[in-house]
Amino acid sequence: MKKVRPVHFLILTAFVLLSVGFSLTTWKMFEFRGRHHEIISNARHEQTLAGSGMYDEHVIVFFGDSQIDLWWMAPSFGALPIVNRGVSGDWAGKAVHRFDRDVLSLKPKLLIMLIGTNDIGNGRTVEEVVADIDDMLGRAAEQNIPILLCSVLPVRGVYLENHPVEVLLRLNNGLKALSQKYNAGYVDFYSHLAGADGLLKKEYTSDGLHPSRLGYMEMTRVLLPHLLRDAALFYQP
Repeated sequence: MKKVRPVHFLILTAFVLLSVGFSLTTWKMFEFRGRHHEIISNARHEQTLAGSGMYDEHVIVFFGDSQIDLWWMAPSFGALPIVNRGVSGDWAGKAVHRFDRDVLSLKPKLLIMLIGTNDIGNGRTVEEVVADIDDMLGRAAEQNIPILLCSVLPVRGVYLENHPVEVLLRLNNGLKALSQKYNAGYVDFYSHLAGADGLLKKEYTSDGLHPSRLGYMEMTRVLLPHLLRDAALFYQP
């Protein structure tokens, strides 16, 4: 693959950071307006990107459950050619059946995956979850799709009952091992969102399981350097 010249990477980085900065400002402007979800919804944003030809050459897929589905791409990542394929309530055990349609068929240049919390919450073992994610990563690797595998998030409150800290940590250890197996990037959201007690910080959640706006802003901050680095690998000046 053609190497990216430093000047092109700097231009790409500056463009994305400016886009994200502007978008985050827009997010704050609409935070207290009833129609802000309609304005920056993922579906509407993807229509705008498609209409502008942003998906013609490169596609980045975000894949997972509600923690992906509820993540607004426009204020988080600006004009990067992202499609959000999160499905609220999804399990890794169910996602394996839509992986070909929602990921492989799009021939993405980069896959970001965050899934597994709902499996644990519904009594599946760490080994079962890791096996399903291993299956999906293996299929992506067969098509030489670069991967950023994300840790599951910490929880708090009533969700601790079926998401024990020690189980989530074991799952993340398994995910980190998978990232090494497939030479994928590993994004450790857990350590950035958890307090010293291992629980999801209050300010980062709306209900103990899902991130708040501040939580998504922190996740964007953590993910963005990985995203820019990998996006630069397929950027062609």
